[in-house]
Order: sequence, then C-alpha cells, then structure tokens
Amino acid sequence: MNIPIWPGSSSFAIGQTPFGFYDDDLQFQQDADKFATFASRRLGYPIVDIELQDINFYAAFEEAVTTYGNELFAYQAAENFLSFQGASQTIAPANNNLPQPNLQLLFAFQMHMGLKQVWEET
Repeated sequence: MNIPIWPGSSSFAIGQTPFGFYDDDLQFQQDADKFATFASRRLGYPIVDIELQDINFYAAFEEAVTTYGNELFAYQAAENFLSFQGASQTIAPANNNLPQPNLQLLFAFQMHMGLKQVWEET
C-alpha cells in the first residue's frame, strides 16, 4: 500500500476544507499553510514521515478556528449578561454592537439589599 507522505509544504486553495466556513477569508487563506507547516513540525516532520496531506491540516485548522470562535462567543455572552439582564425584551438596538460590560445591575442589587451604607462608609 502506497501511503502519501507530507511533502513539507502546501498551497491553500478555496474548497480544500470540509465545510468551507472560512475559505473566502483572506486571513484564513494566509494562515492555513502556516498552520500546516506548524502542525507537521509538531508531529515530527522532517525527521518523521507524516502520513497526512494538506487537506487534513486544513480541516484541523478550520475546526480549531470554529472552536475558538465558539469559546470566545460563549465568554462574551457570559461577560455581558449583566449588561442585558433587566433590559427590555427587545434587544434589537444591541444587534451588531459590541456591548461594554458594566456593573450597573450589580450596584442596583446591592443598593436594594441595604449595602449602600458599606459603600458610603469607605
């Protein structure tokens, strides 16, 4: 059986990822080959023959970018929860805007719980 060995370089082209989420993204196109080189070296290339091809590295890169984006989105959602809690049910004005985290609701809650004195004494 003739298993293809990683040749040591690659040239990304649109359509070489499984889902094509980022194929049109210029930054993804530039970094795909850099990632393939990085990952092959982490696996031991050129000392070890790597039985993967460029499309395997591109698939892993696409998955990594997607996973990172999901983690970042989840963090942003949790970080900005207090900014939206108690707001009107229509959040259309917040669409396409990056909310700035604030502690307004937390301070309002503390005032309600009688902790205003603690803030005034310090």
